Amino acid sequence: MPLSIFNGLLPIYGEAPLSPIPTAPNSLLPEQLPKKTMSPIRPKYVRPFKVEIDKEMSTGIQGVHFDTNLDTLKIKAGKSNAYVRITFYRTPDLLDSTLTVVLHLIENEHFNARIDEYKKTNQWNSSSENLDGTRYTFKFNEQYSEPTYWSWFGEGFLGPWTPQKYIVVNSVMGWTVNDWSQAGQAGAKVSYGRLGFAAKAVRNYLQEQADNDTPVKDKDGSYMQLADGYTVDYSRYE
Repeated sequence: MPLSIFNGLLPIYGEAPLSPIPTAPNSLLPEQLPKKTMSPIRPKYVRPFKVEIDKEMSTGIQGVHFDTNLDTLKIKAGKSNAYVRITFYRTPDLLDSTLTVVLHLIENEHFNARIDEYKKTNQWNSSSENLDGTRYTFKFNEQYSEPTYWSWFGEGFLGPWTPQKYIVVNSVMGWTVNDWSQAGQAGAKVSYGRLGFAAKAVRNYLQEQADNDTPVKDKDGSYMQLADGYTVDYSRYE
């Protein structure tokens, strides 16, 4: 399942102007935020640089939604770039909200932020909003929308769609968001003929979890159920 990460490009400038190069906004974890000096000068000594989490601007919580080590950031001797590595975690609140992590470059003896802000356009006489030139923003979520094929045919087997159930079904069946977008086409993994098998497989999984005292709950806090004919027995919890 993809965890969507959108990198907001907020260039950072320093004495040898330091600016991030954005990585692709894909679902790969962990993310690496490249930092690259804009100057051709590459000193033959290690240059530490300091980055902090801007807690006031960030909605993600370190240790819960992400982790990173900002204590040993250095640009190696003879190099002009370095990486800040961030690992993002899947948490239930990402199904309903988009969180942010804002990195803030702190000046030191090797780098200083000469350009504190810049415009979102290369036209400096534009009235475009100014952006902070010392911060880099990550936005991330795990939000889904109901596939058309589920609304057409899936509900009769899997029951009403919820993000939580969608994740369980795809995990059990090995299906992806892309598989659902191609559902019903020739050779597609998701097809009408396979929905009954999927419902049985998911029911068996949910029943196994319930029998092992780890019942799976749906978005509203109720025990996860499928359509009639594929119900899970939660009587021991009633």
